[in-house]
Amino acid sequence: MVPTLRTEQGPATTLKTKAEAFKARFYPSVEADLSDIPDRLESPVDPGASQSHLLELTPDSFVRSVNISDSTNAEEVSQTLHRRPEHNTSGPDFISNGFLKAMGLSLAQTIAVITNASWALGHFPDQYKRARTIVIETAEGIIQEGQRMAANCSSEHHRKAN
Repeated sequence: MVPTLRTEQGPATTLKTKAEAFKARFYPSVEADLSDIPDRLESPVDPGASQSHLLELTPDSFVRSVNISDSTNAEEVSQTLHRRPEHNTSGPDFISNGFLKAMGLSLAQTIAVITNASWALGHFPDQYKRARTIVIETAEGIIQEGQRMAANCSSEHHRKAN
């Protein structure tokens, strides 16, 4: 159950007003600045007119402006895993990073193969798209990523002291 939320419009007490408050906070509406994108049409599209003036949009018509590696390897996966804190979990399965690190090279090789296949096919399974967002707000404001551990320890100490 979500407690009453303080918003700029006043207290959010109903499910609808709480959902709107969360939506405004975490998914703000932002207008994109499209001024730097040239218009590719010579004239407005007229359904009855010839379509020869339209830009062809085929996979071959795009030029990659940023060089991005289309593959990874076990070494990159291992380096990424080893940068993660031991006792934290990275996903909804709650498997600790320490366990993943202990799996060693065989896991890193498997993850690299799955990642490369996913990139090559352009298919990204839904279970890989899930993420958890935990926002901790204190009297000082929103706690940033690097401050979370200290804040968790501090609040746990405060609860035990009271």
